[in-house]
Amino acid sequence: MWRADLVPGRPALRRVLHLLRRRTAVRGLRELASPGPQAFANPGQEHEYEIRAHFRGQVAFTGDHPLIDRPLLILAFTNRSGSNLLADYLVQTGQVAGLGEFLNHETVAKQKGVLAVQSAPDYLLTLARRLSREDQQFGVKASAEQLDFLIRWKLPRLFTRTTVVHIHRDDILGQAVSHWIALQTGQWTSQQDRRKVAADFDVTTTQTIAHNILRSDSAIRMKCGLYCLPYISVSYEELTLDPAATIARIGRVASINLGSWKPADPKIERQATPLNNALKAKMMLKI
Repeated sequence: MWRADLVPGRPALRRVLHLLRRRTAVRGLRELASPGPQAFANPGQEHEYEIRAHFRGQVAFTGDHPLIDRPLLILAFTNRSGSNLLADYLVQTGQVAGLGEFLNHETVAKQKGVLAVQSAPDYLLTLARRLSREDQQFGVKASAEQLDFLIRWKLPRLFTRTTVVHIHRDDILGQAVSHWIALQTGQWTSQQDRRKVAADFDVTTTQTIAHNILRSDSAIRMKCGLYCLPYISVSYEELTLDPAATIARIGRVASINLGSWKPADPKIERQATPLNNALKAKMMLKI
């Protein structure tokens, strides 16, 4: 389990964290004022502010021991990194439950009244009890920014153990192109309807998306290191090449008993088409 109590004793780390948060907040305000909100905005900042408002500031866990006898698995991701595919395989094992985007402020707003909760710790606890059994790990998906406020609010301390599984893509340009296409089509998973892709490919926006992906992936790694969180790095490429071996590697670190489990076909389908490679080639000519 991570030890946030180790950090206050290190003034240098406290200064680093303070500067990072200050710069992130300023950058988030600048980006939120920019065009193309889904490409440029810092969604985690928006989620944090809105969740604070929903719970009237009651977001931090102040206890000194876990309140549920269950591990927490955080699936850290960036858009189009393969997180839905990885979540599908993890849920297939029967050892992990949940793994939804429960930290999006829209989801919190909808579930707050349904669950009859008045604080972020109660929200997460209630979800864990409803969606997972005692013999399962409870999973949540988190962007870099959402991982940051989860840690700052000490919400992992609600659980007996926390593991971060970080899904990323080695092909950053391919991921950025996939993100741009999803912005145009509105299709973020194969289960959603698809709109027509715009005729003009926006290289500048796609380059910005790529830079934001690199920044977010680096932030996830750094936060896990600073807070001593058990961390597993998984690439989309290795997951698609050998799902069984990838999930087995996660299982060894996250203490997931897979038994004789073998991966079945996932519920979601691959969305890439020849258009992805064509747009990626155009982008490479501009770099």
